[in-house]
Amino acid sequence: MKANEMDRDELAAFVESDEGRAFLYEQDSHWEEATRVARERGFIVQACGGAATLCTYDAMREFSGTEGVVRMLQMSGIDIPV
Repeated sequence: MKANEMDRDELAAFVESDEGRAFLYEQDSHWEEATRVARERGFIVQACGGAATLCTYDAMREFSGTEGVVRMLQMSGIDIPV
């Protein structure tokens, strides 16, 4: 069953159960992999503890212009094919 199809109380009970805790632990085990890819591609614009804000280059250009993309690329340190 999908989480967005579950009643809030039913989902809360699952989260508090041993099965729910094991499920969330397994989900969290993918965090390093997800942030590694985001870091390699330069999508992380902010990170603290176990949270990260990601942004595409297209969105950064739309909201912050070329200068925003330049800052994002410089912070990421990714290889540029030039």
